Amino acid sequence: MNRDATTLAFAALFCAAPLLAQERAATPAPQPAARAAVRGAPSGPKTVGDYSSDIVVVRDAQEQALDQVRGLQERMEDARTLVELESAVKEMERSLAMLEGARDSPEKLPSALAAEQAAYQALLKLAAHEYRVSRNRNGQRGGQQGERAMRQLDQLDLKQTENRYETQRQASPQQNAQQREQLQVLNRLKELAQRQQDLNSRIKELQTALQEAKTEEEREEIRRRLKRLREEEQEMLADVDELRQRMDRPENQSRMAEASQQLDKTRSEVQQAAEALDHNSVPQALTSARKAQASSPTKCAGCATTRGSFRRNRKSWPKSSTNWPTPGARR
Repeated sequence: MNRDATTLAFAALFCAAPLLAQERAATPAPQPAARAAVRGAPSGPKTVGDYSSDIVVVRDAQEQALDQVRGLQERMEDARTLVELESAVKEMERSLAMLEGARDSPEKLPSALAAEQAAYQALLKLAAHEYRVSRNRNGQRGGQQGERAMRQLDQLDLKQTENRYETQRQASPQQNAQQREQLQVLNRLKELAQRQQDLNSRIKELQTALQEAKTEEEREEIRRRLKRLREEEQEMLADVDELRQRMDRPENQSRMAEASQQLDKTRSEVQQAAEALDHNSVPQALTSARKAQASSPTKCAGCATTRGSFRRNRKSWPKSSTNWPTPGARR
């Protein structure tokens, strides 16, 4: 059984080793001048012939791995392991077929890569299972080769994790710009919601003061405060209009459609609050202001999709940006 675990481990290595190169091939490379300056690499692009040759090498490695696993399949006795092994063989066969399809069509490489990842994970799981079974049966004797294979798999898995993070870090400028725009809009929404909350508190205080005013001096002070609140509510309305126009840009429309609709409701309530203040109707202004705060896209339960999308995108943001939250990926 220890030999079987080692066979599975090295078969997984045959499947996984080409993945690193393929993942890098599928990732947009840095600009030639920058790459040459940083790494001393040649600036010329890879030719189609080089790509096809690399695919052949990867395919050969996959075929060797498949032959190894099929040989193990013939002598496997454990029924549960045999079922899992058959599943791994199917993944490997699917991987080979998709890899052959990507030979002349580089755009199909990501699909082939995903199939190889599935085959690698299936083999890795089997190798770990066989190694544990072998160790339980035989103790520590004769386990050095299996331990060495498992260490190699662990190191390779770590390299793949780091490589996937590098792929995310080298995201396209267009994607980075979209993420920055989404963050800025969300922060602006939060700022406007906080301002409306502050205005609500001050309108409520003004309502109480109006009820308790007894002298002309107190009433004059209330009129000054009322004038200032009218001005701030008008400024709030202008800022909402500006943000609404920003969210309605072509590049933002699809991602922010729901939040934009909710912001329209907020704007309507802000406008009503401003008009009520113009007519010195403080109670009506307070009612509309509270509705404006309740309808804010940052408060609305129906806008959870917008906020959830932001949080999901944030996980893949490059760590190199000091203004963005860092992802949780292990380095």
